[in-house]
Amino acid sequence: MDKKIFSILTAIFGILVFGFFTFSNSQNAVSGQTKALTVSSEREITIDSQKLAYSSLLIAPYKTVDVFLSDVMDPGFEFTSAGGSWSATVPNGTNMEVQLKFFEKGKWSDWFGSDEEEESMGTYESGKDTKFYTTASSNGSTKFQYRFLMYGDGVSSPVIKNPDWTFIKSSDEVVIPSPPEAQLAASASENIDVISRKNWGADESYRYLKDNSEDPVLAELDSDYLEKYKDELAYSKVLTEDSKGNKYKWPLQYPKQVKKFVIHHTATTGNLDNPAQAMRDIYYYHAITRSWGDIGYNYLMDQSGKVYEGRVGGEGVIGAHAGGANNGSIGIAVLGNYEDNTVPEKVINTLGKFIAQKAKIHNIDIIGKSTFRGENSFNILGHSDVKSTDCPGVYLYEKLPIIRTLAGKAMHQQKERFVKDYDYEDKSETYYMEMNPDKTAEVTMKLENIGTKEWDANTFIVVDQNSEFDGMISFPTKNKDVLAKLQESKVSSGGTGTFKFSIKSYKKGGVVNMKITILFNGSKKSLDYVTIPISVNQANFKYTLVSSSFPNETMEKGETFSATVKLQNTGNTIWRNSGENTVLLGADHERDRTSLIVSPPSTRMGYLQESEVNPGETGTFIINIKAPDKAGYFKEYFTPVVEAVTWMKDSGMYFETTVLGGDYAAELIGSSYPAEWKQASKNTVEMTIRNLGRKTWTKTNLKLDFVKSKNLKISNITLSSDEVKSGGIAKVSFTTEVSSTELPGRKIMLVKPKVDGNLILEKSTYVKYKVVKSKAVSAKSIDKTSTNSTKTSADSRIKTGSDTEKDIRIKLSFSGNPVISANGSFEIYNGNSLVATLSSGETAEVSKSDKKYKITTASNTYYQDSYVRFKPKNAAILRIDNFEHSPDWNKDLNDNEYRGILEVREVDGTLTVINELPLENYLKGLGEVSNSEVTEKIKSVMIAARSYALFYIEKDQKFKGKPYNLDDDPNVSQKYLGYGMEKRSPNVSKAVDATKGQVITLNGDLVKTPYFNQTDGTYTKSAKSVWNWDASYLVSVSDSYCKGDAFSGHGVGLSGCGAKGMADAGFNYVDILLHYYTGVEVTDMY
Repeated sequence: MDKKIFSILTAIFGILVFGFFTFSNSQNAVSGQTKALTVSSEREITIDSQKLAYSSLLIAPYKTVDVFLSDVMDPGFEFTSAGGSWSATVPNGTNMEVQLKFFEKGKWSDWFGSDEEEESMGTYESGKDTKFYTTASSNGSTKFQYRFLMYGDGVSSPVIKNPDWTFIKSSDEVVIPSPPEAQLAASASENIDVISRKNWGADESYRYLKDNSEDPVLAELDSDYLEKYKDELAYSKVLTEDSKGNKYKWPLQYPKQVKKFVIHHTATTGNLDNPAQAMRDIYYYHAITRSWGDIGYNYLMDQSGKVYEGRVGGEGVIGAHAGGANNGSIGIAVLGNYEDNTVPEKVINTLGKFIAQKAKIHNIDIIGKSTFRGENSFNILGHSDVKSTDCPGVYLYEKLPIIRTLAGKAMHQQKERFVKDYDYEDKSETYYMEMNPDKTAEVTMKLENIGTKEWDANTFIVVDQNSEFDGMISFPTKNKDVLAKLQESKVSSGGTGTFKFSIKSYKKGGVVNMKITILFNGSKKSLDYVTIPISVNQANFKYTLVSSSFPNETMEKGETFSATVKLQNTGNTIWRNSGENTVLLGADHERDRTSLIVSPPSTRMGYLQESEVNPGETGTFIINIKAPDKAGYFKEYFTPVVEAVTWMKDSGMYFETTVLGGDYAAELIGSSYPAEWKQASKNTVEMTIRNLGRKTWTKTNLKLDFVKSKNLKISNITLSSDEVKSGGIAKVSFTTEVSSTELPGRKIMLVKPKVDGNLILEKSTYVKYKVVKSKAVSAKSIDKTSTNSTKTSADSRIKTGSDTEKDIRIKLSFSGNPVISANGSFEIYNGNSLVATLSSGETAEVSKSDKKYKITTASNTYYQDSYVRFKPKNAAILRIDNFEHSPDWNKDLNDNEYRGILEVREVDGTLTVINELPLENYLKGLGEVSNSEVTEKIKSVMIAARSYALFYIEKDQKFKGKPYNLDDDPNVSQKYLGYGMEKRSPNVSKAVDATKGQVITLNGDLVKTPYFNQTDGTYTKSAKSVWNWDASYLVSVSDSYCKGDAFSGHGVGLSGCGAKGMADAGFNYVDILLHYYTGVEVTDMY
């Protein structure tokens, strides 16, 4: 039997969602041999539009992600680029992503993200229907496929309409003269050659109107935006036609001043064989498909560092690459996808030199900032700095500080030679350095003597001290002030001296500038410095599934199997099987739970066999499986974990097996039937049962026995499948007919499934129902409870407990050295000792220095041995000023404000910020339910969230041995956003106040209360079937009030969708909670 491993990232390919496509080739053969075909789809894509390809677990920072997978698209010719457009409504708190793959050279490329750009000029408003576009290029493909990832907040999700895709193969290749290779070691005065439009094959006819009597149709800026920045957006000149009077589709517009460079990337399947082909394709898509009349970028660069002319019009002409930031900026796009791939060294070097070249023309301070559209920003920006997008990709964006430094170096004038007594010029050709964590690099510097005096053996180089080096780099071979001595005994004028030294990197990532100068003959220090940016990559733990081997679909009790999982190390850090960076496979989907199917039972399931696995290599993990002595279905999720460092990304890897219980055995997964049966009515009961036996079930050998009221009639016993083999699932249904004379009241019926006359369930199935009179009032007419914000106490079912409100400690996702301020006075403590008191607006930064906590304020620096606590006075709100915690849907928000205390302490070698605050205030800062939801649903979710949090305060440890109860990661704990969420969610705060202290208990004991987004409208799942928990209150129950058609979330406990449906139908929050958590009580603890 085929041994398989399943992954969320691959499972979504399994179901194709076919669109309704129409083909249009009206644009075919626009010029010469250019081919273009547009494929249109007139449809609306939503979570509810049809069964989607996949509904995953929670994805931070969102609650759900649903995937729409297109069918394979074949335009009928080889194409080199594809451009897409669609309309979408993306509500606040949600997001969408488009991914593509091409069939090229006989095989499919990997899926890769392609940045979508909204059609907005000036401002973009989430929640409104907006047109989006994207383009991507390949090395010649015959097929294409796309998928939309729609991220939801648990209530809303994006709606995508009418996706169109244009497939392009521009005219035959033109002969492009080979320009000189970019001289990476050339002097700063040399210019970068630009390949002209003529040489890359631009068809200039695209730029002109067909009818010269017409006027061009131009996109207009948002009126409010235009009024706000009218001075910046004015033109210095506009040219509407060429020298012969031919009108442009897009007039040449020029700004009053060029102030910014905006860097982009373009999606490609890899390093393109023919970049000029991509240039022509992008040009066609912009000029013809999007009807712009030209390419939008001012310049483009391929992965070898060659620069191509973009928008026609010369220096300063306004392009179309950054929406409202077009006017006053130069857009430079680099071919390639730098969200997933590193940036070639030639690209970084050439970008620095080329930007310097243009900065001289436009008099731009290349390493500085300037005011632009109301913000003081760097003069070299990424696309994502001016629009909501991932462009230019994380790998290119993080190189912007290096590019600024390189551009600044290139701006310097060349030195005069042999004029001064002592002078030098750097001939090292070391422009910048990139290092992975915990590595040592050997550096050789070559300095030419361009002075008139000789250097002797006492000459050495020094490096300026920089506090940013701490935790990032050091110099192991440095001897006091001497970084490196001259290798030669002497260097005469015109000669070159050699200096060698080592640099060691650490785990702290970032970019720091190393400034080096020379001391001639040991005493005469040069005032000129060589600046070398050093980029230390953050320790990046990533992997890709290569292969696996797992047991068959069924196992016998006690049977063992040695499973293997092969994972490729796609990060930048070595994996080890012991010591530092030990990588294991950890039990997931309730992280650090004990897996009962490995031997011995453990929280760690798989063990790395190789002693080391370097980046790019493949590691083998062994999972020793032993089937438990108890029959059942086991679905075991696992994720690589770097012990005591971090969990890698959860890609949903799992294996599943059914442990058999003899010839005849089964487990009940769930049952469905109405709660109330009217007199003289027929009702359908459906049971879902898994075959845990060796014998196959059929419609002839599976029977049902009943223990029931003698007046109750049974008919239409049906098995959904012709046969159900070992491990398979059966749906068994039957019809009950209630007598018209049956007495009203609660009833119980026992159902005993048998195969070949043998009972297959350990216990009979109970069907509990209530007989009501035929004119009984529907449950939907139940009185609604009050929605006032005062505490709810009217429901007699709420029990009374005795407890007091507890404080909770939350680990925040901030990383680095926190800078903390407040909107009022606050105190700083070292443990329990007062260190300082600060006023509103004052800040304090905490860092580690020589194993001490360093507190830096505007007036003082304190070194403390113990952790640091910030306590507000008079209910002030604390803020982490350098915590960028904005949702994608609104960059104007920043959830970095918190009630209560902020504590900064070292945990596992890393500074960690912990928010300590009363439990009720914590609940008001949760993003688990939308403020716009119906009140009774909000109350039910808040009680479930309170119970979950209190459980990990009083009953168990979520993070064993750690100084906090929960974290703010919705994948691991609950989605905690702090005071900002409280301010914009008044209805949630009212619901928290109305239910203050109310929790879920079972026989008086507090229980853990999972909840999720939605089911497919049938039943929730049991904790046993999902996590193998034996929890009597977490069984499968009907979710008929949910109108969903696909599971979103784990499926255990409270269904958000069903809670909304019940609330809309008139049920109160106690009804909702008692339905989804079986046999529990709602208890008022304080």
